Amino acid sequence: SYFVIAIAAFTTMFSTTVTVIDGYGRAITRTTKLILKKSEKDSKKVYFVWIIISVIGAYLIIAQFSNQLRALVDLATIFSFVLAPVIAIINYKVINHKHLELKYHPGKSMNRLAIAGIIYLSIFTIIYMIVYFF
Repeated sequence: SYFVIAIAAFTTMFSTTVTVIDGYGRAITRTTKLILKKSEKDSKKVYFVWIIISVIGAYLIIAQFSNQLRALVDLATIFSFVLAPVIAIINYKVINHKHLELKYHPGKSMNRLAIAGIIYLSIFTIIYMIVYFF
């Protein structure tokens, strides 16, 4: 039973890692293409560059914290709490931007809910930072 659990755990972690690296590479490639106005033929090269950067960056972070698992978890938690309201604000601005057709804009109640969520995330970030650092 130990080997079955070990194989299942490894398979789960490995497939999740591959999926995240691929998804991040594809998303950042599209972003790079839009920002830098790259052609479709450059996409594959840009994708592989971002994959390599992601893998090296992840390796460096993990190697830095290999003996300090708590510090790594703390770092990931801090980044999550700090970035959540920022990402929510960016998402809110993008979905309500004038470049998007009005039929795709959320209604008033959904906008109110989004603003409430941004406030909620911001308050929790502040509380977390106060508790963690003071």
